[in-house]
Amino acid sequence: MTSTSLKPDGYRRPIHGFTLVELLVVIGIIALLVSIFFPAIHRARLAALNTDYASQLRQLTTACQMYLNEQRAYPEALYVPAFEGCVPSGIQPGLLNELGPYLKWPTFQGTELTTDFPKIAVCPYRSEFDLFQQPNNSVGTTYWITGYVYCGPLNDGINVTGTILNPGHIVPAKGTHRGVLWADSLMYSENGATPIGYSFFHFSGGISFNAAYGTVNTSGPWTCQNRAWSDGSVEQVNSAKVDLNPTHANTAATHEVSVPGVFNIFYYF
Repeated sequence: MTSTSLKPDGYRRPIHGFTLVELLVVIGIIALLVSIFFPAIHRARLAALNTDYASQLRQLTTACQMYLNEQRAYPEALYVPAFEGCVPSGIQPGLLNELGPYLKWPTFQGTELTTDFPKIAVCPYRSEFDLFQQPNNSVGTTYWITGYVYCGPLNDGINVTGTILNPGHIVPAKGTHRGVLWADSLMYSENGATPIGYSFFHFSGGISFNAAYGTVNTSGPWTCQNRAWSDGSVEQVNSAKVDLNPTHANTAATHEVSVPGVFNIFYYF
Protein backbone atom coordinates (compact mmCIF):
# COMPACT_ATOMS: atom_id res chain seq x y z
CA MET A 1 0.00 0.00 0.00
CA THR A 2 1.40 3.44 -0.96
CA SER A 3 0.18 6.92 0.05
CA THR A 4 1.64 10.43 -0.25
CA SER A 5 2.09 13.40 2.07
CA LEU A 6 2.37 17.03 1.07
CA LYS A 7 5.42 18.99 2.33
CA PRO A 8 5.20 22.80 2.81
CA ASP A 9 6.84 23.41 -0.59
CA GLY A 10 4.18 21.33 -2.29
CA TYR A 11 6.38 18.25 -2.89
CA ARG A 12 4.53 14.97 -2.45
CA ARG A 13 6.66 12.29 -0.61
CA PRO A 14 5.68 8.63 -1.04
CA ILE A 15 4.98 6.72 2.21
CA HIS A 16 5.57 2.98 1.92
CA GLY A 17 4.00 0.30 4.20
CA PHE A 18 4.40 -3.50 4.29
CA THR A 19 2.64 -5.36 1.54
CA LEU A 20 0.90 -8.63 2.40
CA VAL A 21 3.64 -10.61 0.65
CA GLU A 22 6.38 -8.83 2.62
CA LEU A 23 4.53 -9.47 5.88
CA LEU A 24 4.18 -13.17 5.09
CA VAL A 25 7.91 -13.38 4.28
CA VAL A 26 8.80 -11.81 7.65
CA ILE A 27 6.49 -14.22 9.50
CA GLY A 28 8.06 -17.13 7.63
CA ILE A 29 11.59 -16.03 8.59
CA ILE A 30 10.57 -15.69 12.25
CA ALA A 31 8.99 -19.16 12.20
CA LEU A 32 12.16 -20.61 10.66
CA LEU A 33 14.36 -18.99 13.32
CA VAL A 34 12.11 -20.31 16.09
CA SER A 35 12.26 -23.83 14.63
CA ILE A 36 16.06 -23.64 14.59
CA PHE A 37 16.70 -22.09 17.98
CA PHE A 38 13.92 -23.54 20.15
CA PRO A 39 15.26 -27.13 20.09
CA ALA A 40 18.73 -25.79 20.89
CA ILE A 41 17.36 -23.81 23.84
CA HIS A 42 15.44 -26.88 25.01
CA ARG A 43 18.59 -29.02 24.80
CA ALA A 44 20.57 -26.40 26.70
CA ARG A 45 17.93 -26.34 29.42
CA LEU A 46 17.99 -30.14 29.75
CA ALA A 47 21.78 -30.09 29.90
CA ALA A 48 21.64 -27.53 32.71
CA LEU A 49 19.10 -29.64 34.61
CA ASN A 50 21.26 -32.74 34.22
CA THR A 51 24.29 -30.84 35.48
CA ASP A 52 22.30 -29.72 38.54
CA TYR A 53 21.08 -33.27 38.98
CA ALA A 54 24.57 -34.79 38.97
CA SER A 55 25.83 -32.12 41.38
CA GLN A 56 22.97 -32.72 43.82
CA LEU A 57 23.45 -36.48 43.76
CA ARG A 58 27.18 -36.08 44.43
CA GLN A 59 26.45 -33.86 47.43
CA LEU A 60 23.97 -36.38 48.84
CA THR A 61 26.46 -39.20 48.30
CA THR A 62 29.26 -37.22 49.95
CA ALA A 63 27.03 -36.63 52.98
CA CYS A 64 26.37 -40.38 53.20
CA GLN A 65 30.10 -41.09 53.03
CA MET A 66 30.78 -38.61 55.84
CA TYR A 67 28.05 -40.27 57.90
CA LEU A 68 29.63 -43.67 57.19
CA ASN A 69 33.03 -42.43 58.33
CA GLU A 70 31.60 -41.28 61.66
CA GLN A 71 28.96 -43.93 62.33
CA ARG A 72 30.62 -46.93 60.62
CA ALA A 73 27.42 -47.57 58.67
CA TYR A 74 25.23 -45.81 56.13
CA PRO A 75 21.90 -44.28 57.20
CA GLU A 76 19.03 -46.74 57.04
CA ALA A 77 16.56 -46.77 54.17
CA LEU A 78 12.83 -46.36 54.88
CA TYR A 79 11.50 -49.55 56.48
CA VAL A 80 7.72 -49.99 56.23
CA PRO A 81 6.37 -52.56 58.73
CA ALA A 82 3.27 -53.18 56.63
CA PHE A 83 5.51 -54.29 53.76
CA GLU A 84 8.11 -55.98 55.96
CA GLY A 85 10.67 -54.39 53.68
CA CYS A 86 12.46 -51.20 52.68
CA VAL A 87 10.86 -48.74 50.28
CA PRO A 88 13.67 -46.71 48.65
CA SER A 89 11.32 -44.15 47.07
CA GLY A 90 10.08 -42.94 50.46
CA ILE A 91 12.41 -40.29 51.90
CA GLN A 92 11.77 -40.08 55.64
CA PRO A 93 12.57 -37.28 58.11
CA GLY A 94 15.07 -39.48 59.96
CA LEU A 95 17.25 -39.89 56.88
CA LEU A 96 17.19 -36.17 56.07
CA ASN A 97 18.04 -35.28 59.68
CA GLU A 98 20.93 -37.75 59.78
CA LEU A 99 22.42 -36.09 56.73
CA GLY A 100 21.50 -32.56 57.83
CA PRO A 101 24.68 -31.77 59.80
CA TYR A 102 26.81 -32.50 56.72
CA LEU A 103 24.62 -30.53 54.33
CA LYS A 104 23.84 -27.67 56.72
CA TRP A 105 20.09 -27.76 56.35
CA PRO A 106 17.47 -27.36 59.13
CA THR A 107 15.83 -30.15 61.12
CA PHE A 108 12.82 -31.73 59.42
CA GLN A 109 9.68 -32.15 61.53
CA GLY A 110 7.75 -34.35 59.09
CA THR A 111 5.17 -31.69 58.29
CA GLU A 112 7.00 -29.76 55.55
CA LEU A 113 6.03 -29.64 51.89
CA THR A 114 8.65 -30.64 49.34
CA THR A 115 8.54 -27.03 48.12
CA ASP A 116 10.04 -26.09 51.51
CA PHE A 117 13.01 -28.46 51.09
CA PRO A 118 16.56 -27.37 50.35
CA LYS A 119 17.18 -27.49 46.62
CA ILE A 120 19.46 -30.54 46.63
CA ALA A 121 16.92 -32.66 48.52
CA VAL A 122 14.46 -32.75 45.58
CA CYS A 123 14.99 -33.99 42.03
CA PRO A 124 15.06 -30.99 39.64
CA TYR A 125 12.62 -32.73 37.27
CA ARG A 126 10.27 -33.66 40.09
CA SER A 127 10.27 -29.99 41.24
CA GLU A 128 8.41 -29.06 38.08
CA PHE A 129 5.33 -31.03 39.16
CA ASP A 130 2.77 -29.73 41.66
CA LEU A 131 2.07 -33.28 42.85
CA PHE A 132 2.84 -35.28 45.99
CA GLN A 133 4.19 -32.23 47.83
CA GLN A 134 2.68 -33.18 51.20
CA PRO A 135 4.23 -35.72 53.56
CA ASN A 136 2.61 -39.14 53.30
CA ASN A 137 1.66 -41.26 56.31
CA SER A 138 -0.57 -43.82 54.62
CA VAL A 139 1.57 -46.79 55.73
CA GLY A 140 2.13 -45.68 59.33
CA THR A 141 5.47 -44.03 58.56
CA THR A 142 6.00 -40.44 57.42
CA TYR A 143 7.83 -39.95 54.13
CA TRP A 144 7.98 -37.73 51.05
CA ILE A 145 8.15 -38.40 47.32
CA THR A 146 11.15 -36.28 46.31
CA GLY A 147 11.86 -37.88 42.94
CA TYR A 148 14.92 -39.60 44.43
CA VAL A 149 15.32 -43.11 45.74
CA TYR A 150 17.75 -43.75 48.57
CA CYS A 151 19.30 -47.12 47.86
CA GLY A 152 21.18 -47.45 51.14
CA PRO A 153 21.58 -50.83 52.90
CA LEU A 154 18.50 -52.63 51.63
CA ASN A 155 19.71 -56.10 52.55
CA ASP A 156 20.63 -55.34 56.16
CA GLY A 157 18.41 -55.30 59.22
CA ILE A 158 15.88 -57.51 60.95
CA ASN A 159 12.69 -58.68 59.23
CA VAL A 160 13.59 -57.04 55.94
CA THR A 161 11.98 -59.31 53.38
CA GLY A 162 12.58 -57.23 50.26
CA THR A 163 14.12 -59.25 47.47
CA ILE A 164 17.56 -58.30 46.15
CA LEU A 165 17.47 -59.01 42.41
CA ASN A 166 20.82 -57.44 41.44
CA PRO A 167 23.29 -57.72 44.37
CA GLY A 168 26.04 -55.97 42.40
CA HIS A 169 24.15 -52.66 42.66
CA ILE A 170 23.35 -52.90 46.39
CA VAL A 171 25.69 -51.14 48.81
CA PRO A 172 26.20 -52.94 52.18
CA ALA A 173 25.51 -51.11 55.43
CA LYS A 174 29.23 -51.02 56.26
CA GLY A 175 30.21 -49.83 52.80
CA THR A 176 32.48 -52.80 52.16
CA HIS A 177 31.96 -52.66 48.40
CA ARG A 178 30.69 -50.29 45.73
CA GLY A 179 26.97 -49.86 45.15
CA VAL A 180 24.31 -47.32 44.18
CA LEU A 181 23.42 -44.92 47.01
CA TRP A 182 21.06 -42.48 45.27
CA ALA A 183 19.15 -42.45 41.98
CA ASP A 184 16.11 -40.83 40.48
CA SER A 185 12.83 -42.72 40.73
CA LEU A 186 12.24 -45.55 38.30
CA MET A 187 9.73 -48.19 39.38
CA TYR A 188 7.21 -50.67 38.06
CA SER A 189 4.26 -51.86 40.16
CA GLU A 190 1.73 -54.63 39.71
CA ASN A 191 -1.18 -56.11 41.59
CA GLY A 192 -0.68 -59.81 41.11
CA ALA A 193 -0.74 -60.20 37.34
CA THR A 194 -2.47 -56.84 36.85
CA PRO A 195 -0.16 -53.92 35.95
CA ILE A 196 -0.41 -50.83 38.15
CA GLY A 197 2.08 -48.83 36.12
CA TYR A 198 5.42 -47.06 36.15
CA SER A 199 6.74 -44.21 38.28
CA PHE A 200 9.36 -41.80 36.92
CA PHE A 201 9.95 -38.08 36.40
CA HIS A 202 12.41 -38.16 33.49
CA PHE A 203 10.30 -38.35 30.35
CA SER A 204 9.77 -36.81 26.95
CA GLY A 205 6.45 -36.07 25.25
CA GLY A 206 3.01 -36.85 26.60
CA ILE A 207 2.20 -39.45 29.24
CA SER A 208 -0.91 -41.46 30.07
CA PHE A 209 -1.75 -41.71 33.79
CA ASN A 210 -3.40 -44.46 35.77
CA ALA A 211 -5.59 -42.14 37.82
CA ALA A 212 -6.25 -44.73 40.54
CA TYR A 213 -2.56 -45.01 41.48
CA GLY A 214 -0.94 -41.89 40.03
CA THR A 215 1.32 -44.03 37.86
CA VAL A 216 2.18 -43.95 34.15
CA ASN A 217 0.60 -46.62 32.00
CA THR A 218 3.59 -47.30 29.74
CA SER A 219 7.37 -46.95 29.96
CA GLY A 220 7.65 -45.43 26.48
CA PRO A 221 8.04 -41.75 27.54
CA TRP A 222 10.82 -42.53 30.06
CA THR A 223 14.20 -41.19 28.89
CA CYS A 224 17.01 -41.74 31.40
CA GLN A 225 18.06 -42.30 35.01
CA ASN A 226 20.96 -40.84 37.00
CA ARG A 227 22.65 -43.16 39.48
CA ALA A 228 25.08 -42.00 42.16
CA TRP A 229 27.49 -44.72 43.24
CA SER A 230 29.14 -44.92 46.63
CA ASP A 231 32.54 -44.11 45.09
CA GLY A 232 31.26 -40.65 44.12
CA SER A 233 30.66 -41.32 40.41
CA VAL A 234 27.35 -40.40 38.78
CA GLU A 235 26.16 -42.49 35.85
CA GLN A 236 23.39 -41.58 33.43
CA VAL A 237 21.62 -44.61 31.97
CA ASN A 238 19.31 -44.13 28.99
CA SER A 239 16.22 -46.06 28.01
CA ALA A 240 18.14 -48.31 25.61
CA LYS A 241 20.09 -49.80 28.52
CA VAL A 242 17.22 -50.64 30.89
CA ASP A 243 14.75 -53.42 30.19
CA LEU A 244 11.38 -52.20 31.47
CA ASN A 245 9.38 -55.05 29.96
CA PRO A 246 7.02 -56.07 32.82
CA THR A 247 7.58 -59.76 32.14
CA HIS A 248 11.32 -59.29 32.75
CA ALA A 249 11.00 -57.33 36.01
CA ASN A 250 12.20 -60.22 38.17
CA THR A 251 15.53 -60.24 36.39
CA ALA A 252 15.93 -56.66 35.12
CA ALA A 253 15.11 -54.75 38.33
CA THR A 254 17.48 -54.39 41.29
CA HIS A 255 15.14 -54.53 44.28
CA GLU A 256 11.60 -55.76 44.90
CA VAL A 257 9.29 -55.16 47.82
CA SER A 258 5.88 -56.80 48.00
CA VAL A 259 2.82 -57.62 50.02
CA PRO A 260 1.93 -61.17 48.97
CA GLY A 261 -1.35 -61.29 47.10
CA VAL A 262 -1.64 -57.48 47.07
CA PHE A 263 1.16 -55.87 45.02
CA ASN A 264 4.80 -55.96 43.96
CA ILE A 265 7.03 -52.92 43.45
CA PHE A 266 10.18 -53.30 41.35
CA TYR A 267 12.96 -50.70 41.71
CA TYR A 268 15.47 -50.11 38.93
CA PHE A 269 18.83 -48.57 39.81
